[in-house]
Amino acid sequence: MRRLLIAILVLFLLAPCCLASEITTMQSSASLGTDGRVQVSLTATIVLTEQHSTLLFPLGKNVSGVTLNGASARTTTTDGVVSVRLSNLVPGTHTFNIHYTQSQVVSMDDLGYPQLRLSLLSGFLYPTQHLSFSVTMPGSFTENPTFSSGYHQNSIESSITYTVSGATVTGSVDEPLKDRETLVMTLRLPKEMF
Repeated sequence: MRRLLIAILVLFLLAPCCLASEITTMQSSASLGTDGRVQVSLTATIVLTEQHSTLLFPLGKNVSGVTLNGASARTTTTDGVVSVRLSNLVPGTHTFNIHYTQSQVVSMDDLGYPQLRLSLLSGFLYPTQHLSFSVTMPGSFTENPTFSSGYHQNSIESSITYTVSGATVTGSVDEPLKDRETLVMTLRLPKEMF
């Protein structure tokens, strides 16, 4: 009996070492203005199995006005990608609310139409178990969005479920995403929108 209790205690103590850090859920809500800038609000719940003095949460390029949990955030930029600095993190579950403005997300495509290219995930260190998103345009549109990821390229579309209601695209990724994964939504928009 004593050996059984010791074995259970050892397994209990070793269990956190066998778990992996990850984003359990991430929800992103974006609103595109007629000036071509997008306001993004995201909530991420991260489970950490180890302590971090600093952990970078990448947001994308041309990002400004970043707040973390309602306060001005410390950021760093590497190769043009702006990341929020998450400091003094202990093992456990942490939820972060991040708001920011991103510019230069609309450019002209080969046919002269405005095209939105919006990063939904920008290469976070750990995997993401569930990602949901909504993107609202400044007016109605007729084209369907396309999606591309760093690991899966365009084949990621088979793992994404989305609906279009009015001027909003709402969706989710139906399978876990790997560590350092990126995910971009591209959408052709009407010329008169901007």
